[in-house]
Amino acid sequence: PKRQLKDIISDLATDNISIRAITRNKYIREAITKDGFKLPANESDVMKLLHNDFDDKRQKLMELFKEKLENGSKFSMSVDEVTTVRGRRFFGINIHDHEGKTFKTGLVRILGSCNAEQQLELIENHLNTFGIFMDRHILASTQDGASVNKKYIRIGIVEGQFCINHGLHLGVCDTLYTIRAKTDQMECEQNNEDSFDNVDFEVINDECDQVVDFHETLKRCREITKFIKGSTVKNHVFQTKVKENHHKEIELHLDVKTRWNSIPSMLTPLLKTEIEIRATLEEFKANELLENFSFESIKTLQAALEPVKIAVENLSKEDSTLLTADIVLKFMFEKLSKLDSDVSKKLKENLERRVDERLNCNLMSVVRCLQDPNVSPTKDVISFASKLMTRLFGSTENENPQAELPNQPNDEENFSLQQELTALLANSQSITPKAKQDNSKWLKTEFSLFKNTGQRTENLQKLYNAFLTIKPTSTDVERVFSVTNSFCTKIRSRLSDKSLNALVFLKYYYNKNSKI
Repeated sequence: PKRQLKDIISDLATDNISIRAITRNKYIREAITKDGFKLPANESDVMKLLHNDFDDKRQKLMELFKEKLENGSKFSMSVDEVTTVRGRRFFGINIHDHEGKTFKTGLVRILGSCNAEQQLELIENHLNTFGIFMDRHILASTQDGASVNKKYIRIGIVEGQFCINHGLHLGVCDTLYTIRAKTDQMECEQNNEDSFDNVDFEVINDECDQVVDFHETLKRCREITKFIKGSTVKNHVFQTKVKENHHKEIELHLDVKTRWNSIPSMLTPLLKTEIEIRATLEEFKANELLENFSFESIKTLQAALEPVKIAVENLSKEDSTLLTADIVLKFMFEKLSKLDSDVSKKLKENLERRVDERLNCNLMSVVRCLQDPNVSPTKDVISFASKLMTRLFGSTENENPQAELPNQPNDEENFSLQQELTALLANSQSITPKAKQDNSKWLKTEFSLFKNTGQRTENLQKLYNAFLTIKPTSTDVERVFSVTNSFCTKIRSRLSDKSLNALVFLKYYYNKNSKI
């Protein structure tokens, strides 16, 4: 279809061209005129075109959701909070389907303080405008592990999954941003408080001396980096030596505690330029920075962080699910176990603890049983899956008593596959929703059939598709916030809430990877 003026305005605005520039730029006005359109001379009128396009595209998204819901699709969502440079707070809410598609539904303004009850109300009202209801259409919600979010999940009807990437970040901070000596001392005192008289302090001190303090190692790395980068003269000498050996400049970086992945960015150039660093420090008579410092310890630390880095990158992919997260986490812990170093052991211990705090064991148990027929569901797993089936799909119990399995034996080996199949085929002919009935009986039968045939039944496939919508991280919402901050800057901070929401929404609408 032929493009309209509002489409052209939206396309320009979402490329970070301000409404004022679109209105006043002579070249843009001439180009739009050549296309047969008349661009308004007033900035407010141009902004109205953007708002009209936002309303049209939002209506198309509503129609898409309606079509998916009519086809029986279920969704999950990821939610997070952002504060703009203007000091305004927003919720970002993304909807995910089982096909791996993510729909950015825009921003929700937070006025004043917002407790868990108000957060739940804001999100429910926002979803209702798209025809989505949390009790019938949303399986789970992914967000970070703040206390208000924990209560929001506790009082809400949807299942909660806390961002695993936040847990990995905290695990790395627990390992590398705390003073190791004090931690070891506290552990020694705690382990030996009942046998204080039998402690051999000389042995403990010898053991502590053999352990590498990676907190101090990182501190020394920062001192070396600051010494070279903090002076234009020293940095010039250093880069001259680097160019001679590597034929290009290699910039040194400092790490940031709030971004743990900046640690590899700091360590990698240090390892590449070890010779040049030593020569530069010797030239400026600063060899004391290398006392009690080993580049081997940096290699050990870098090797321990590599599996974590790969895990975070894969967990952050748009097509990641709880199933892929389970595989990624097992891979990461396996690689850390194979590294025979003190930091890898400590890192693995802290990461496991942090991940256990955030992983929803009920959701993970069900998805494992739905994925692998060799994993038999326990009674608790079937009960939990039954509640989800009842909430999302209603009851699937057959009313025809002839279709039921008479005197079903507990021993699966004595249970005829033909009997199971006959009952399931008969059950599929007449499914009567009954909200108060329990799906446990039929789920147990269908899980048994899945185990013996390797093929999911229709009900299990529906449940499996619903679980594919759950995201292990809130990375998608963080991407929305990056786009939000690119529009609302210190220079361009007077955008209204509706204009900012429209720009963010249309930015993803016109993106070829997420175009509706």
